Amino acid sequence: MMLLWNTTKNWWPTSPDYVGTYYHLGKLRLSLGQPEAAVATYQSGMAVANKLGDRHAYSELAGAKLELVDEDD
Repeated sequence: MMLLWNTTKNWWPTSPDYVGTYYHLGKLRLSLGQPEAAVATYQSGMAVANKLGDRHAYSELAGAKLELVDEDD
């Protein structure tokens, strides 16, 4: 797991607009017992998806976030 984490940290800055990264990193953080970090990752990804006009990715990230927080959050 640490190798994947290190790999993610190494290539993450080079592709900040690759929206799929936010979904998978959020799932990884959730599996590591970091739900707050997962939510923050989904929110960051939603901002990028919105900037890129990628409604499908935005919807996927919003759905993943909604599984972790109340709709009002």
